[in-house]
Amino acid sequence: MPKSFQLKLNQGSTGRMKSMHLFIDYYHSTRAFKISQAPFLAENPILTLPFYSIESIFKPLER
Repeated sequence: MPKSFQLKLNQGSTGRMKSMHLFIDYYHSTRAFKISQAPFLAENPILTLPFYSIESIFKPLER
């Protein structure tokens, strides 16, 4: 069975991310990704990625 994860694109600087936490709890997800203006931050299970880092995520897929 494929693993699922949530990807949240965050426009504002604040928020509770209620839907993300519901997804994590419901699917017992071990990883979720938030893309925002905030700096890189790893808080299990949420990994915050700054906008400028997104290109590097997809580079390995291009091979």
